[in-house]
Amino acid sequence: MDTLKIPELLPDVDQTYRPEGWYNGLESVVEKILITAGGNELIRDDVVEIGEIIEKVHSRTTLLVDARGVHDEPLADYSAGEARVGELPPIIKEWLGEGFTMK
Repeated sequence: MDTLKIPELLPDVDQTYRPEGWYNGLESVVEKILITAGGNELIRDDVVEIGEIIEKVHSRTTLLVDARGVHDEPLADYSAGEARVGELPPIIKEWLGEGFTMK
């Protein structure tokens, strides 16, 4: 199936095709959003564009770009057992930790 021939599927496949208001109501679905991109990844501009749009409709959105990073670098480094820690992993860890509380 060619999704380009089914325009209503495009926002599900490529977020740059989202219709106006696509992200409205996100605050009622999720409490906070973290969007990250690597400065050297090919989809960096699209990620930043979408992140800026989401920031307008969800007040607790954090958009971070690791200037020297590549796509999924923190996950790849962790999976490969790399000891080096880039710019994003400590920030991601802190962001995730804020979502949990001890009772």
